[in-house]
Amino acid sequence: MKNCPVCHLKSILDKTEACPTCNWDLTSYPITFTGQVPDALIAREKAKLTWAQGQWQQGQQSTAAQRELDMFRLEKQGLETTLQQLRSQFEQSQLQLQNQSNLLDSEKQARAELQTQLQQLQSEQQVLITQQEQFSQERLHLEQHIIQLTQERASLSGQVGDFKKERSQLATSLQQSHQQQQLLQAQIQKLEQERSDAEKKAQQEVIQLKAELSQSQAQRVEVEQSRQILQAQLTQATTEQQRLQGALEQLDRERNRLRGKRSGSQGNLWDM
Repeated sequence: MKNCPVCHLKSILDKTEACPTCNWDLTSYPITFTGQVPDALIAREKAKLTWAQGQWQQGQQSTAAQRELDMFRLEKQGLETTLQQLRSQFEQSQLQLQNQSNLLDSEKQARAELQTQLQQLQSEQQVLITQQEQFSQERLHLEQHIIQLTQERASLSGQVGDFKKERSQLATSLQQSHQQQQLLQAQIQKLEQERSDAEKKAQQEVIQLKAELSQSQAQRVEVEQSRQILQAQLTQATTEQQRLQGALEQLDRERNRLRGKRSGSQGNLWDM
């Protein structure tokens, strides 16, 4: 078996003439047998071997450098591909950021619109509260009138027997007035209940609007519909109040008529 003196390949068959790796001629004279080969030939063979070893080492270094250069090129291509992907992702991120900014601006505008509607509803609620206070004052005034009518009825009931017939008529009129009073009271209670329901519903709508400031246009439409319902209820309450006012005026006219009758009856008594 032979060993190649250039590339140091081992276990080469003896019949092999050239190294299968570096192609070095293996049939030359052995340079170790001094005295049998001329010194000049030995020196030339040594120089040749040294040169071949140098060339082989340079070739190996060049091959290693080429492999390293190829690896560097591949790494550079990978980095360029990664850089391109990062640039693409950066552009997509910028686009998404712009879309989110536009969406935020839209949400801010929607929130401002909802805040304006909420302020309008609060103003309308304040108007309802003011009207409710006015209605309470009117109801107190009406109760005072009813108490006064009751006192007048008690005074008329104390008349002497000569006025029994007139007293019976007055009692009948007072009974009718009492029935009207009860009817008016029932209507007042009904109106109070309706206003209470309207106020509660308005408060619920305000709370719901505060919780839904960040929602879509469809919810704003629903709030507008709720406001229209409250407006309709307010209109209905105003109509009911006007009807009650008419009933109060009718009751005042009835009271004046009773007073007129009582004054006429007292005049007849004095004539007798």
